[in-house]
Amino acid sequence: MTGIVDYNAGNIRSVERALHAIQAPYVVSKNPRELALCSRLIFPGDGDAAYAMSQLKRTGFDSFLADWVASQKQLLGICVGSQVIFEYSEEGDVQCLGFVKGAIRHFSSLWEEEHARKVPHMGWNDLTYVNGSSPLFDGVAEHTDVYFVHSYVIQPEDKTIVKAYVDYGVRVPSCVSFGSVTAFQFHPEKSGSAGLRMLQNFCKDDFARGAASGTNTARSTDTSHGTNISHNASAAPSASTSHDASAPAHCTHGADASHSADTSHGTNISHNASAPAHCTHNASASGSSTPRAGGGQC
Repeated sequence: MTGIVDYNAGNIRSVERALHAIQAPYVVSKNPRELALCSRLIFPGDGDAAYAMSQLKRTGFDSFLADWVASQKQLLGICVGSQVIFEYSEEGDVQCLGFVKGAIRHFSSLWEEEHARKVPHMGWNDLTYVNGSSPLFDGVAEHTDVYFVHSYVIQPEDKTIVKAYVDYGVRVPSCVSFGSVTAFQFHPEKSGSAGLRMLQNFCKDDFARGAASGTNTARSTDTSHGTNISHNASAAPSASTSHDASAPAHCTHGADASHSADTSHGTNISHNASAPAHCTHNASASGSSTPRAGGGQC
């Protein structure tokens, strides 16, 4: 089962919706002990690095995640969760978890003047794979567009851990991988069918076990701890038939895309995973990904 780390600084609901869409079993908890028996963790991040670090320390997730990584268990960081795994962030001038050497720097400190662009980097951008790519990109074509909202940039000391980048006036590391840790600067849960495929790849062991056991889907809530649990042991649907209602509005993939409504924002969203090369995006439409004051990251 996949655990979602809820430390009061993560975009939990959109990750939940994405895992529900691919029928992956998961548990969400604010209590590290309740996640200890999970097979893998998703570590989302929202807001700024200094706030994220304060919440990790307050909840005890800082030491829990350190032990988790030391035990070589799978961890997927998303957005700010991909940044605070490094040693230091300029955002709030804060020391971070230090799982890997490197720093997080603002775009303005990396750009040459003639290459400067708007901050935050918000919208769709296409991935270029490097250094052997990542198994989480299996079934996702290179140069597929994914969704970003960030003002700070991963700068690893070891450049070989970068598995994908995008261009935004400078090369922006967008996926890093080392040991049992993978981290996405972008939001897979908001990146349509391609992002769902990446999450499906991350959870693939659960699907394999579910297919073998042939058990059915069930959903329950641990009301004593406010922990949401979704159990599904059946095989996940093909990414080409999955639709993510949390993806940013006005994103159309292909001419024959089916439609789903994000009722929380009153927007219609269209996706057709069969034609990523023909998708068009409106980078100004951000759905629920409006950047927060003080960080511009989601």
